[in-house]
Amino acid sequence: MSASVLVPSDDRSLPDVIDQSKENFREWFDNRTDVEPYVNENSDHPVVKDFIITNSGLCGDSSVDILIYFHSSWKNTERRRLLRETWASKSVFQNISIKTIFILGKPPDEKSQFAIDLENVVHRDIIQGDFIDSFKNLTLKSAMAIHWINSYCLQARYIIKADDDIFVNIFKIVEDFIPLLSYRNHTVLCHFHRAGASTIVRNPKSKWYIPLNVFEGEDHFPQFCSGYVAIFTGDLIPLLYESSFRAPVIPVDDVYMFGLLPYEQQFMEFIDIRQNLTLNKNLGLKQYGGSEPLTYVGANAWDIGNMEKFWALTLNKLTPWGKRRAAISVLRDNMGPRSL
Repeated sequence: MSASVLVPSDDRSLPDVIDQSKENFREWFDNRTDVEPYVNENSDHPVVKDFIITNSGLCGDSSVDILIYFHSSWKNTERRRLLRETWASKSVFQNISIKTIFILGKPPDEKSQFAIDLENVVHRDIIQGDFIDSFKNLTLKSAMAIHWINSYCLQARYIIKADDDIFVNIFKIVEDFIPLLSYRNHTVLCHFHRAGASTIVRNPKSKWYIPLNVFEGEDHFPQFCSGYVAIFTGDLIPLLYESSFRAPVIPVDDVYMFGLLPYEQQFMEFIDIRQNLTLNKNLGLKQYGGSEPLTYVGANAWDIGNMEKFWALTLNKLTPWGKRRAAISVLRDNMGPRSL
């Protein structure tokens, strides 16, 4: 099932009932039911094997309101730095607990591995699997992420999955989109693709090849999410993890995570927020630099300097709610470039 929503950022255009509930924002997190991990005592996981770096104590026994995780290439050190200093910082809010992890594979040489080890010593936020870090292994990163969360951070109430070149307006996510999830279970907000809209590639020579025994008899994918930004309830993790013991690995990680894993039992509810996402960097920066209310909560920030631009513009356009909840002094001190 799916629904569609366009949430503006102008407080005056939102229903009064939502405005009132923002004063009790802790209820969005504290009222959610605890989730039990999925445990398979009969077999090892068919895909997830050894971790090179685990950081199993990152969440520990503490409460976690939002867990943010990124599929990040081993060489994207600068992108990870920017994310830690901008929207994915654990210090964004005064009274909302955020944890951030980066999912990596193995680099091609020992020198690069040493650099990753050093980065992890400083930040303690890298989860590294024992497989080659490559485009074709993105699906292994998806499987590893849900395995890690199920094992070590299942107390996370909400989870944000994003690519490491995407800017997310974390203030708008919490203020306007978390409330949409707060009374739902097994739900994801994302750029939604309806069933039958995307053709399955059956050509064995293609890097997108899907064997005939996967989605057998179908020419098109089932419903799924684009994975560049997805926000979902933490109770999806045990269900996804359980399905991952049966599901084959396919080379389309978005379809694997949000299409194949929930395919048999249809346990995932979708809310389409494509209107609030853009991969057009110029369109996103134009809106953030203009005077109109913000509707984009996720945007392409691939070009050098764009992550800082989006972040500075975001801090200058916080709503009254955002200003009350944000740790502004910490955020400004953490920023790199302070001018556009």
